Amino acid sequence: MKLFGVSSILTSFALQSIWLEVAKANVCMMLYQMADNYLEYFIRQDNNELINSAAIREPTLTTWVYFDSRNYGTAEDITLPLEEVFAPDGTPLAAKFEGSLLMTWDHAREQMVVNASSTVELNSDHPQTLFNFLAYAMTDCVARGSTEYMLILSSHGSGMFGFGGDENVARRRRRLLQANQNIVNAVQSALGAVEGAPAKLDVLGFDAGLMQAVDTLDEYHNITKYYMASQAVEPGHGWAYNFLEPATNALEYAINFHDNFLQQTQGSDVHMTPKTLAIVDADLFIPFLNAWDALFLELSIKIANDKNVHTIMQRSRLNTLAFMGAIDTSDTNTPSAMDIGSFFETFRTMCSIDPNSEVETLMAAAETAYTAMFVSRGNGPGTPPASGMHILWPQRQVYERYDLSVIIESDSLAATGDAPNWINFLMTFYQAAAPEAVSEKSVCLQSIVSDLEATADGRLLLNPAIVGTDSGVIASSALAIRTDRIYVNYGIDLTFLLKGRLRHLKKTIPSMASANRTAINHPLKPNWENAQRRLQTETGDYFILFGGNVLGAFEGPEFVATWDKKFYFLGNSDSGELVYATDSKGGLKSIPVMYFARSTPITAADIPLGSTIERAMFLGGIFGFLTVSPSDAILSVISSYVLYTFDPVTRAFRETPTWAGGQITPVLFSELVVGDKVVTQLVGGFRSTIFPWGEDSDFGVLVMDAVKFISRIDALDSVKVEMRAYDNDVRGAVDFFSASLTSSELGGSTAKPPTAESPSTGPPTASPPTANAPTAGPPTDAPPVGDAPAAEPTSGSFGSRVMLWTALVFAPAVMFVLF
Repeated sequence: MKLFGVSSILTSFALQSIWLEVAKANVCMMLYQMADNYLEYFIRQDNNELINSAAIREPTLTTWVYFDSRNYGTAEDITLPLEEVFAPDGTPLAAKFEGSLLMTWDHAREQMVVNASSTVELNSDHPQTLFNFLAYAMTDCVARGSTEYMLILSSHGSGMFGFGGDENVARRRRRLLQANQNIVNAVQSALGAVEGAPAKLDVLGFDAGLMQAVDTLDEYHNITKYYMASQAVEPGHGWAYNFLEPATNALEYAINFHDNFLQQTQGSDVHMTPKTLAIVDADLFIPFLNAWDALFLELSIKIANDKNVHTIMQRSRLNTLAFMGAIDTSDTNTPSAMDIGSFFETFRTMCSIDPNSEVETLMAAAETAYTAMFVSRGNGPGTPPASGMHILWPQRQVYERYDLSVIIESDSLAATGDAPNWINFLMTFYQAAAPEAVSEKSVCLQSIVSDLEATADGRLLLNPAIVGTDSGVIASSALAIRTDRIYVNYGIDLTFLLKGRLRHLKKTIPSMASANRTAINHPLKPNWENAQRRLQTETGDYFILFGGNVLGAFEGPEFVATWDKKFYFLGNSDSGELVYATDSKGGLKSIPVMYFARSTPITAADIPLGSTIERAMFLGGIFGFLTVSPSDAILSVISSYVLYTFDPVTRAFRETPTWAGGQITPVLFSELVVGDKVVTQLVGGFRSTIFPWGEDSDFGVLVMDAVKFISRIDALDSVKVEMRAYDNDVRGAVDFFSASLTSSELGGSTAKPPTAESPSTGPPTASPPTANAPTAGPPTDAPPVGDAPAAEPTSGSFGSRVMLWTALVFAPAVMFVLF
């Protein structure tokens, strides 16, 4: 894309004053704050934090800011002027300027002063706009004698798809986000156009989510010495600008940003999650990428010829830490932004690599190169142990479902040019069936071939067992080598509620149930299509309500997962619902909800029993999840949480702050089968429960022990735990096992033999969707989204009221709504 030269820059701006008095400078810090979207509130905060930082007053620092405000013209717009920003005459801004501003710090006045403003609405996703700002700022910095240059871009991040998201109403039909290559072109052009500017930036930073990735750094490594970004989505508050201290060079400023972002809570009582940030020496990126590429050339050969290696690779990918990526759907339980260091560790553990093999030599070289390129990297409290960078690696079933070859094979989006062997590995991994034979000289000394044999065709779970112990419920099994993935869910069997009530139910659920099975073009459809399964032990109508899922681990030919015997409820003094809690690495939980903005309010009548996610979306709802940490519970109540909602533009989760207002309603997952009808989603739960989302919201999450929960409901004497195993090479290949555990069995006493289910004869049923976003904060996993989202945690204080909405109201609510 051709960019206009420096002489054309001023045509888009009305100059307020020419550059300020030239003073000796060292570091030129340029901030491109693209706030013409939902993140305006947070980016305005960032701007004000920078103004109040100690660093901005450092005489050797020259600061330039491009700020594009949101101007939707709706009630959601912020109407106040930027705080502590001054006009050239020294007076504070009297009104909000809804276009773009160029600002610089005046060291003599100790004020942030508007230097220029745009006369027309600018598209901040256009590379010309970025070029104009950089050329304008760098011309001044060169004149001041700056010797080091750093650029920080702040807005939504979408990994390999780019950065930005200018949502101006006049451009709603265009594709949002600026491609990474366009940003590279703008930076290179500005560096080349300004006489005296360096050949490269000293630091390029993204205060945005998902931008610390192989697929992005492959684009940026040639234009900067150091590169700083987050591999997961970021909390909306972004970096801690107010803690920035004076430094002598650009890298020191970057390290300062890095450390403060991870260490500071930024006005909250707890750390928002996920928080990951890393600084990379860009010159060392290509040596790592070459080592990675060489490793996967060898691994491509191994997975094509050794079933043992192929299956270990599949299970390693499943067990590796990953964050919600830009290609993931909002319901994914297999996020695609895979942590590279976690893969090294997981594959090593599961494979037990032959120390004399070529794979070991190449793996060691790749690990060394990976570690060497980081100047600094870390994670905030509550975030899983991420290693600094992700690479796009969707799970195989995701690839098959959405034909991601369009993305993987696109030269403009993926690192195909610099890592052709990696792309070829993915193609082999996705498109070729697992080899039939296990090599006698497998590079993986750990064999996943079980000594047990399947007792029937199609068996994947060879000796499944679900047993209650004092520490938790353990679900385990030896696995057939064909087993690629396993999901464990827990819940309660409410079939007893159906007796004598079928006529009423058949009148209540037909239209809603049919919506679950209609051919709808929606990301959630693949998970719930053909959801009805008639297990051989299920001879009639039945009703299973899921309470959550549990992460497990592969250990050689075995699989083990442990449920902590906890159920979660969302409620306040007026109402409450059992909710579905997704398990995440790092111990956090994500609770699926639908969010309705202030402009699309709903009532209980809009979401009757059996309402689907599709119906909620038709009403204006947005899929999202609350992230909570069980360790934050006080008297079994968690009152700190963050709401992440799915952004269809960036295809990532972003934080929705409490000030945005609106409503949330829980999303439950079930298998309610009545005749030929099936209900798998319960938006609003049993009572069409809706909670206000706002700064004065008064609700929380109650954590309840399973034994206490079931003891409070008459006729409910057990919980149900189930395992589902899948073979990715055979369509419809699923094995199923479940057990019902009574109160005494949950506590670890001798349990009666659980009931095992035979392999399903129909298409496989996906486990209830899990919202993974970040994944360690929660999957928090979050989304999110750069975005990230983040707002101050909302607190709900109930005191003794909390027991008003516990399981005491659960059974009566179910009975009332169903019957």
